Amino acid sequence: MNSLANSPARFRLIHGKLKTRKNETSRGWSSVCLGYGISVDMSETFQLGDWEVNTSLNSLSRDNTSVHLEPKMMDVLAYLSAHAGEVISTEQLLIEFWQGTFYGDAPVQKCIAMLRKKLGDNSRQPSYIETVQRRGYRIIANVVLLDERQRWGNLQKLSQWTQGSPYRGLQTFQPEHAAIFFGRNKAIAEVVHHLNQAMDDNFSFLLLMGKSGSGKSSLLRAGVIPFITRSEGLAGIKVQHYTVITPTRGKASSIFRQLLGALNDMSMLVDTWNLDAHACDLSQHPSHLKALLKESESITELNDGATSTHSVARPHNLIVIDQFEQVLQDSSLSKEDAASLMSFLTVLVKTQRLILIVSLRNDFYANSMELEGFARLKDEGQQYDLQPPNATDIARMIRLPALSAGLSFEENVQTGEKLDEVLLEAAIGHPDALPLMEFTLDLLYQRRDKENTLLFSAFANIGGLEGAIAQQAETTYQGMSETAKASWKSVMHELVTINDVNQTGLIARKVPIEQFSDENDLAFIQQFVDARLFVTESDLGANELTYNTSAPDAKRNKRVCVAHEALLKHWDRITDWAQKNRAALLKRTELNTDCSRWLNAGKPQDMLLPSGRKLDDARWMAKQPHLHLTPQETLFIHLSEGQHKKTQRYKTSAIAALAILAVSTTGLAIYSNNQTQLAVEQTHQAQVLRNKAESLVDYMLGDLRSQLEPIGKLDVLEGVGQKTLDYYAGIETGDGLRQANSLKLLAEININRGEFEHAGEQLSQALNILNKQDAEQLKIQETAPNGIASANAYSQSTTQTSEQVLFLKGNIHYWIGVIAYFKQDYTTTIEEWTKYLNYSQQLLVLDELNPKWMLEVSSAQHNIGSLALRISQYESASQNFRDSIALKRKMLISQPNHSEVQASLRGSLLGLVAVAFQTFEFNEAEKLAEEAYTLAVKLLLENPDDYNIIYQTLSSANLLIQAQMSVGNKSGADKTITDGVMLAQKLAKQEPENEAWMTKVATLMFFYWDYYLLFDTKDSPPNPALLNLTRAAFNKTKNLPIKQKIYSVKLGFENRENSEVMTDIAQPSLEFNSESTPRLLWELHLKCRNHPCTIGEDIRKEVGKGERKSLALTHFTLANTEKPSNDMNASLTEFYFLLVSSKRSAARDVLLSLEKQGYLHPQLTDAINRAKDDT
Repeated sequence: MNSLANSPARFRLIHGKLKTRKNETSRGWSSVCLGYGISVDMSETFQLGDWEVNTSLNSLSRDNTSVHLEPKMMDVLAYLSAHAGEVISTEQLLIEFWQGTFYGDAPVQKCIAMLRKKLGDNSRQPSYIETVQRRGYRIIANVVLLDERQRWGNLQKLSQWTQGSPYRGLQTFQPEHAAIFFGRNKAIAEVVHHLNQAMDDNFSFLLLMGKSGSGKSSLLRAGVIPFITRSEGLAGIKVQHYTVITPTRGKASSIFRQLLGALNDMSMLVDTWNLDAHACDLSQHPSHLKALLKESESITELNDGATSTHSVARPHNLIVIDQFEQVLQDSSLSKEDAASLMSFLTVLVKTQRLILIVSLRNDFYANSMELEGFARLKDEGQQYDLQPPNATDIARMIRLPALSAGLSFEENVQTGEKLDEVLLEAAIGHPDALPLMEFTLDLLYQRRDKENTLLFSAFANIGGLEGAIAQQAETTYQGMSETAKASWKSVMHELVTINDVNQTGLIARKVPIEQFSDENDLAFIQQFVDARLFVTESDLGANELTYNTSAPDAKRNKRVCVAHEALLKHWDRITDWAQKNRAALLKRTELNTDCSRWLNAGKPQDMLLPSGRKLDDARWMAKQPHLHLTPQETLFIHLSEGQHKKTQRYKTSAIAALAILAVSTTGLAIYSNNQTQLAVEQTHQAQVLRNKAESLVDYMLGDLRSQLEPIGKLDVLEGVGQKTLDYYAGIETGDGLRQANSLKLLAEININRGEFEHAGEQLSQALNILNKQDAEQLKIQETAPNGIASANAYSQSTTQTSEQVLFLKGNIHYWIGVIAYFKQDYTTTIEEWTKYLNYSQQLLVLDELNPKWMLEVSSAQHNIGSLALRISQYESASQNFRDSIALKRKMLISQPNHSEVQASLRGSLLGLVAVAFQTFEFNEAEKLAEEAYTLAVKLLLENPDDYNIIYQTLSSANLLIQAQMSVGNKSGADKTITDGVMLAQKLAKQEPENEAWMTKVATLMFFYWDYYLLFDTKDSPPNPALLNLTRAAFNKTKNLPIKQKIYSVKLGFENRENSEVMTDIAQPSLEFNSESTPRLLWELHLKCRNHPCTIGEDIRKEVGKGERKSLALTHFTLANTEKPSNDMNASLTEFYFLLVSSKRSAARDVLLSLEKQGYLHPQLTDAINRAKDDT
């Protein structure tokens, strides 16, 4: 006998054939059980240790002793012997022999025990079958073949396939193709085994690795999923619902939206309202997923008594993220987004009822490990590396689908060789064996004869295994019309790109079908789809999720792509084209990456393409007719080009202006030093030069400044102002107006930098220059010999500049007031801004119909009103706001659509609303707030995409809600809150890091929850999306009064069933406010000098007790404290002081006095009633 005991695999397979005793090859034989209920003879007889095994008689014999085995036991023994030396898992045996009839792994254990008994083996000291702990079983006895009569076994139980080709070509196997999915039983079993281990470790994550074309997607869809979704499950795993996700590119929240869609389909979410909003939130706050997930169903009872053998299938849901490399290639996904995704997935795998499988190409493994959190998922979960199929597996992939479909392989009558053997020879060891083999077999099926025989002639005609895919593609291409062929470039540039991770190799892209509008492009695509070389998303399985969040309807969701990347490797036309167009492909990939990042960041200006190569490349691509740029890419290039031109204009203007000024200054310096020596005719030329230089100075202080300010070029602006001063310092007679203007410019820059002292000196100097010039002009007028003539001359000379001087003086006083305001010297601020108002009114006297001066006066009045409101001078505030409003209404009579005036009127109306609140004029406050809000909405309708106007509209809504609640207008407040939520969501989505915006959002959400607590009598659960919005807003704002308001909401939730929802939202603000309390107490002491000094001490004691309710009330008190006076703030402050001090009776009296003065807020009524109950 020829022993193979020393061979590593005990059976040495050469090209899928087994060495026999005569060292000859035997065609048509498979050494493994065919599975799916098919009994296979490994050989009629073989030697197992000292037993001779006869598979046809189901008998064992030795020393004249014969033992009979049940057929199933013989199948298992033959299978184990065929894999002698290998560990065969329990799962693999279950798949091979008990598919469809098992419940856990008890049948395997029983069968092995019976085999050992028949063989006379001992499990503790085995001679034949060894148990490998937690892995499976293996034959350790010597196995030798005794007979070369090897054959296929009984095929009666093989499912018959009647649905067309049993081969999938380049397309992925789906669950419905499980009956023709062969050759991967071992891989299926090992995947299930790893899943069991993952669940035992309470971290249900599996990373499935494999090279491109290894069959990862098909293994999961047609192999693993059909087994574990059966009613009996497999090896203790039972999946009730599953979803396969293929990530899409182009939007960071897309993968989160896909995952949420999967969870929603599995009924695992507590809230299904607005999944897009949840996805956006989760991309920044993945931990919020815990609040969205339903509480895991308890499976304790199911697992009671279960052992490690998983005798009872465990019900689970399954999410598969297939082709995870798509996520790694998604340029819109920032590092922060990727880290959030990993945190999101970590939450998922810790959910009891969920299994997560991620498939990944080997060549992207290094990139995946760069993702923060991915290594932890891999290390704490399980990893399975899918190996290429061996010769036996490939033989089953070729032959068994044919047997299922009633096909046969032609035999060469001269050599006796069969076509299946030729295919097997060609496929073994080929790096792209699976896609090429499946595609070839599918073509052979299409060309079969009437007897359902796959033919040698067809195999030769299609170019063999390696030539089949290329020949089919080329034949399809050559069969097109010339007009369709012309679409080659435009189609390929969309479907094929360079690997943007390592910039090597070609990869296929999935592209929305609507991106192709040309009929020839669509015809090209359709012909390749018909040839099964392209696929559309209609080919996906029923449980596939490929959400494209930018698509408004189902038709737009349909995408097209190359059927398999093997086409990109083996078709010379593509490889040659890619080599010649490599630069263009890289440029397109780079543009797509930059555009995606810009879109994902909210379209910020600083992420547009910079001047240089990238912008040049983008211009070139925009001009190429075969490149179908997306609308977003086109906009991206257009805005980048506009920014470039604008920057160039600024740069050119600034450089030219400074250069000309330098030349002019030099020239004028020569003029000023030598003017006494100049002849009369030269004086005229010098004056011309001076006029040109001064015109240039006017440009620099006017137009150039307006160009530089928006882009923050403070250093250039400072240079402009300094150059102007240097110029006038070098001549004998200076221009006071221009000098003063330059000093004011320098002062504004220093104010912007916080250098108030220096700025104040420059403003004083500018004012002195203007006053000195006025005095000199008056002296000239008084001393002139001809008084009347001189007066007329003076009047004419000052007519052109008087408005400029008045305007400049007014502005200087405004900025002096600003400096005093920053120093909290409000008295000086009022004085300076009153001078600013006086100069503005003088301008209006000179030209009473000039809208510029009207707006200037109204702005000055508004500023004074705002400051008066701040320092509780309500009468002055009311008068100034009313004067400002009257002037703006007058302007709108002649210019009803002047948006700047409308916006300014809105601001003044809101100022007057604030005054009305403090003076208990609540009905007036509501009326004014309604008008302001109506103006804001009008501007928003005219500019729906202007987020600054959205911000202003939300500010108006907040004040209107406060006014409506103050007069008990419940229905009005309800409508305004609803509108406000929509505005808040837009702002939060556009710029979640904008503190000013999020402060207004936080204010709105405070009103929302205040209303919710007052009127939601059913105690319905709060909307999770709005809870998330509230959390984001209160976490971002640093406004103390706003942050502290969350505590009144938290206290309101304490007596409700869902009281815990506000705990985590309020906690960060609690910590923030606690740290800020000492400073606030000091401010309170300064503001409350008319109150007993013990109040601050009492509150400090309350804070020191650490009682949450007292602390929360204290914070609320501090948040609403202003300088005591006879106003609304003072009344509310007194109420909270009394409440904190436990003087409830006195506190109730304050509330009653508020009610008498017209304050009808529903919360007030509730507080009065509770106060009555307490007394």
